[in-house]
Amino acid sequence: MSNEHYLRGREVVGPCELLRAVEQDTWARIGFTRETPGLRIMETTITQNIVYELRLLKHRFGHIGYTLFESRNEKANGHDLLLRILSSKNEVYTYALQAKIIYHNLGDVKKGTHLDDGTYPQFKHMVGKGPEADSQVNILLDYAKKRGYIPMYLMYNYVRKKRPKSKGLGCTVVGAQKMKDRFPDTSGKDLSDKVRYSQLHFKHAFPLSDLACIFSGLDDELILEASGLPPDYALTKAPRSALRIDEEWLKMEDENRVMEFIQPRPLSTNRQGSNELNDTVAIPSSGFNPRFHLELDLRNRHY
Repeated sequence: MSNEHYLRGREVVGPCELLRAVEQDTWARIGFTRETPGLRIMETTITQNIVYELRLLKHRFGHIGYTLFESRNEKANGHDLLLRILSSKNEVYTYALQAKIIYHNLGDVKKGTHLDDGTYPQFKHMVGKGPEADSQVNILLDYAKKRGYIPMYLMYNYVRKKRPKSKGLGCTVVGAQKMKDRFPDTSGKDLSDKVRYSQLHFKHAFPLSDLACIFSGLDDELILEASGLPPDYALTKAPRSALRIDEEWLKMEDENRVMEFIQPRPLSTNRQGSNELNDTVAIPSSGFNPRFHLELDLRNRHY
């Protein structure tokens, strides 16, 4: 288990250490594929790897207190997920996370700088056609608002130009509303496809682990502000039963159960005129349909 590699030698392993191991492993995993010609990796692969390894680590670090669920919805997306945090204050916060992986520009290969920065071209993503079409960011915001969740983009990262603690930035998050307000495209109807890693880090985005390690101890007002949401945004702190576990979600704790991942969606070749390194681009899915749900319980810590 690669995540366990980053937990070796630690006297204490809790939720923060677990998520930071995920961040470091994601950074290293993307770095390996981008530094090795011919290899490819996508959001769906990263998300499924994270879920698979957390499922295995559950039997090694069961005291941490986390549970994985898989959606029963056949249309669920393999790279969308919910992170549900049960805080030490006995309050519940649910984050709707839409994953995007970093891309690097082949045009800078000769300069040797193509991995020093990167972009997220799939921030720009229209769903549907004609008058019914809408941007993915609006769909994510609408999905979260109706449920009282906090909408965010989850970014999978790697850049060669490192800064202190940069390996902890393999998984970072940024508020979806903040992205819409600060990085619109020229039409104003969608997000820009030219947003760079260096523009988001270390100003707007922060490590995924902060949602458990820092946010869980903050007041709602500060959480909403950091997420780019207005102070009157209605958060739903519903009990776990509100997720309709038996009807919509299946607990993934059977050690002998083989996870039946959704069949990969058709892939296009690199988009016309694209200079992106290594990866093909997945044909967009419709709407926001989270495939996985990670519930992290911080109420009774035994570490």
